[in-house]
Amino acid sequence: MAFPGLTDSMEWMEVRTPQDAYHFGLYQGGMFGIEPSLFQSGVFRPQVKPLSVDNLYAVGASIHPGGGIPIVIQGAQLMVRQLVQDFQITSASTTARST
Repeated sequence: MAFPGLTDSMEWMEVRTPQDAYHFGLYQGGMFGIEPSLFQSGVFRPQVKPLSVDNLYAVGASIHPGGGIPIVIQGAQLMVRQLVQDFQITSASTTARST
């Protein structure tokens, strides 16, 4: 081996640009959510459980119900409801964890 330990000493970093954001559907490469078009609004928006992958949840400006701080907080509430349903959390166990 020419350079022992080289791979272990490397640090990797992925950098995204506005062009990458545009490629993934963010409006004009912006960072505040997906494009406000008909097919990225309402029921067409990515949902709290966007994929059928166990224990994968999403929340934020690009997730249903949408952008803006009050709406994102509402989206977080929707995600919590989904978690409570999926993990069969009772209100007693939720209260116990928050104290």
